[in-house]
Amino acid sequence: MQSNQKKVVKVTFKGDMKRLKLTQDYATLVEQTHKAFGQGVIPSEIKYFYMDEDNEMISINSQYDLEEALNNEDLGTLKLIASASV
Repeated sequence: MQSNQKKVVKVTFKGDMKRLKLTQDYATLVEQTHKAFGQGVIPSEIKYFYMDEDNEMISINSQYDLEEALNNEDLGTLKLIASASV
């Protein structure tokens, strides 16, 4: 795994933002998100989005997607938007 400088991930869901410890494991990110917002607040199936360097919304819904976001983003904080997965 590549080392990166990010230490925090911020997840927003319906206007509410939570600060979480950065993880490089997608399943752990989903688990942390559910704990932070409270059980039942976020649907069990969620998808994350972030804004890339070209100001385009990129989705994250797998381990591979999360690794790509961590490797491509130069920011100290990874800012994600969570939404119900369709």
